[in-house]
Amino acid sequence: MINNKTVLILGAGASMPYGFPSGQGIVDSICDVTSDFKNMVSHSAEVSERDVSDFIAALRDAESESIDVFLGNNPEFEKVGKAAIAATLLPLEHEGELKSKWRSIRLGKNISGLGGHWYKYLSNLLQANTSFEEFDQNKLSIITFNYDRSLEHYLFTTLQASFRKKRPEECAEKLNAIKIIHMYGQLGYLPWQKPDPHIPFGFGPNIGYPEKVGTIRQAMLTIKTMSDDFDKNDSDTKCAKELLVQAGRVYLLGFGYHPFNLKILGIESLGNKDIRGTSLGLSFQRKVRLGELGVFNLGWDRERMNPRYLYDEDVYEFLHQHAILD
Repeated sequence: MINNKTVLILGAGASMPYGFPSGQGIVDSICDVTSDFKNMVSHSAEVSERDVSDFIAALRDAESESIDVFLGNNPEFEKVGKAAIAATLLPLEHEGELKSKWRSIRLGKNISGLGGHWYKYLSNLLQANTSFEEFDQNKLSIITFNYDRSLEHYLFTTLQASFRKKRPEECAEKLNAIKIIHMYGQLGYLPWQKPDPHIPFGFGPNIGYPEKVGTIRQAMLTIKTMSDDFDKNDSDTKCAKELLVQAGRVYLLGFGYHPFNLKILGIESLGNKDIRGTSLGLSFQRKVRLGELGVFNLGWDRERMNPRYLYDEDVYEFLHQHAILD
């Protein structure tokens, strides 16, 4: 059980071990599409294929590192952009990436994984020395900049399997005590979650073209994009800031530290807290910039050539070596 108020902030790197692309990877996937993909996005967004092609050409020419940043700068592409995001990510929500792949890795088969299975590590921590009745006393909150629902799906299915006599509604009630905020929205809500639209985890194996288009349209309703007043008028942003103020420990996992995302969370003003994170794959220029800005009192570690309290490790290793989750 996690007894001390802790917030995990997730970037794209936190979902990469489970088959999802980096922020740059989403952009590259959309830019390298087939005619079938364009057709699906066109029907889902209810725009012409020429509009889709114009969006892809602009995204390609912009060389942006983030689809969120691009759509924030080009709001005329918001609708087709949301459809492209959903069409890219929904097929990647795959059960095999969450459990069976990792069993194969543990059994020593020739299947590679990017980083360790940190979902399993977190799930076990939440359930350790905890009865079902006490599970909702875990003092954990999660702020994610990812659209996929893989973490909450994993936590729900493992909780169900651990307490098989409990009804799905009871498991949902317990898990909902762990606040999970998707800063840029998500691919709809899972069937056990209260809000609509309800979208099952990933595309089913037998889902046809019309059903895919309908699912993408539903997912578009719960995807958000950047705007100048995003941090002022968004209820999730306000809730995220409140959670960060209340927390004693804040861990940034697979996070890119984009200035806009740092700004809307207000991390630099949190003061004296245990704030640490991963920096694996982060450019040296961005590391230097973080150190110069003194973001959340990082400073610069000359020996490691890294900001203090940021570590060039994957999420699993970071949680094992540097995070206190008790």
